[in-house]
Amino acid sequence: MKKLAILAVLATLLFSQIKISQENPTIYSTIGDIVYDNVVLIQKLKDVPEFSLLEDKIDKYVKEVQEAKIKGFAIESGDIKVDKIEYLKTLRYLFKKNNSYAREAEAKLKSSIKDGNNELFVFIINSGLINTEKHKKEILDYYFKHSEEIEESGVIKTLLDENKNQDKMQSEKKGLTKKQIEDAKIKRLRKKDKAEQENLEKLLDDNVAQTKQEIRENQRKELEK
Repeated sequence: MKKLAILAVLATLLFSQIKISQENPTIYSTIGDIVYDNVVLIQKLKDVPEFSLLEDKIDKYVKEVQEAKIKGFAIESGDIKVDKIEYLKTLRYLFKKNNSYAREAEAKLKSSIKDGNNELFVFIINSGLINTEKHKKEILDYYFKHSEEIEESGVIKTLLDENKNQDKMQSEKKGLTKKQIEDAKIKRLRKKDKAEQENLEKLLDDNVAQTKQEIRENQRKELEK
């Protein structure tokens, strides 16, 4: 468990240092930033045995990304020798490669869950290459089954904290609804009480008027005698 805890912390530290968009060429940055930022993550895949067969391909891909980045900066500096259209084509090619590595990571996530490979599981979920929100249920389900071996850190902690916040918000929402129901109930009771009070007062007024009428009638009869 200690080994997995250390692995989770190291993975988190490694993959937290990837927001380098300000160091990327701004031309065609919509796909360029994804390619350039993710190359660090893809290169880290070589650190686990399960990606050993892809080491040469990853090295080649990293070199291609570095060369493309140089061309991007060259275009921005005004170098007319570098063709913008060719650069865009290169970015699109690299973007497809980026997505293929992301799919590889997703496949390894599934195999780690199937095989009960905790170390691979921890590495992949903290790799930054998979959509953890999309796989949230799978990740947490696996964690709960192996919580004694997997440390609550990195992506696991983030997802658990999100769940706690969602539960709190849901609880507050239910509490607000309950309060609204109580307020409405009190309002109805007050309205009912007011109506009953008005009816009672009207009845009393009618009785008083009737009594006064009876007194006057009796007085009239006495005078006629």
